[in-house]
Amino acid sequence: MSTDYNVCLAGDERSRNGESPFYDADSNRLIYIDYLAGDITIYTPSDNKTERIHVYDGWLSFAIPVEGQPNKILVAIGTNKLATFDLDAKSLHIIKEFDLNGRIFHDGKCDAKGRLWVGGAPVQSGNKFGSGIGHIYRFDGESLDVMDEGLATPNGLTWSNDNKRLFFAESLRGVWSFDFDLESGTITNKKLFIDLNSVVGFKKCDSNFLNGDFVDGITIDSEDNLWMASYGSSKICKFDTINGQLLETIELPVKTVTSLCFGGDDWSKIYVTTYWDVSWITDTKPFDDDDQYGKLYRVSSDQRQLKGIPMFRWRSK
Repeated sequence: MSTDYNVCLAGDERSRNGESPFYDADSNRLIYIDYLAGDITIYTPSDNKTERIHVYDGWLSFAIPVEGQPNKILVAIGTNKLATFDLDAKSLHIIKEFDLNGRIFHDGKCDAKGRLWVGGAPVQSGNKFGSGIGHIYRFDGESLDVMDEGLATPNGLTWSNDNKRLFFAESLRGVWSFDFDLESGTITNKKLFIDLNSVVGFKKCDSNFLNGDFVDGITIDSEDNLWMASYGSSKICKFDTINGQLLETIELPVKTVTSLCFGGDDWSKIYVTTYWDVSWITDTKPFDDDDQYGKLYRVSSDQRQLKGIPMFRWRSK
């Protein structure tokens, strides 16, 4: 464990389920979601202020800015709808509704061409995490295509700096690597890049996913190292993308670490989202009264180099 990092709160907003952080360099603000509350949360580092905007009475899976329309956000709402939300007008426009056959839209990001890639998690109609019917979808603005299937728990995703590899988390297993063709938007040569069972110091989660390592959000830095939020184990982790070696871990004060992204004027900060409401998986409420849970955290360092790269926006056809 490295002790060369500073971990502090960013803003004072407490989310039931903080997820899907996206640092918008054009406006110098961090956009993330509170998914069970159906809210978009906007954090502005310059004044340490946070704004919460209600989008939908129900599940909100991700929020991605739209290219060329700085106040418009691509979102997944409910279990199976894609929509855009106008931050100025506070209006929601449904793009399409899909039959996901017992799945729900989960984590999503856009590739360098602006196409949406999103996991389909099996959490409906009696299907539980670990059932092996999860999908990876690609949405180009017109059609939703299945790009991979048979995943227990599709979760976070990211691309290598050269856009030749796609990394996709399968929470109970590890992280998969695919060869990625940017022009065609296709993936091949699937390999298990990080196997949780073989990482020293990692352990399998319990049935409530609150003790052990459960791969959640992932992102990439400027040196092509992969950073992972390990839900259930109070840490984020840095891996070498050449051989999958664990390079270091950074401890946080909460177990429910959900996702992360780089941000700041020079991309030298890591923003980390967390939960306090774990009712999605357990009847107990262990973190309701602990105000460290559900907060947004910022990781920085004076000793170590932290440097991320911009994320990609949605480009509608």
